Amino acid sequence: MTPEGQKYQRRYLRAPYKTEVLFVDDNFVFKADSLNISEGGLLLDKVGHFPEDQDIAFMIDLPEFPLFKNFSLDQFHNFTTDYL
Repeated sequence: MTPEGQKYQRRYLRAPYKTEVLFVDDNFVFKADSLNISEGGLLLDKVGHFPEDQDIAFMIDLPEFPLFKNFSLDQFHNFTTDYL
């Protein structure tokens, strides 16, 4: 199969994750917006400055969700993130 005919598939499933992300470079704190998150990483947007180092300290707020497999269909349909 030629490269043009191959179907592109991501290695990891991505989930929408739209929030502000803080990171540090040379004792300065910078801000960016995240678009999505996966087991393989975090996709950032609106990054005005990005460090050249390979190791970067990020600060993100990860919400903790309940185990949806334990929800009834009614509980799942009525679930909100207001309390998170």
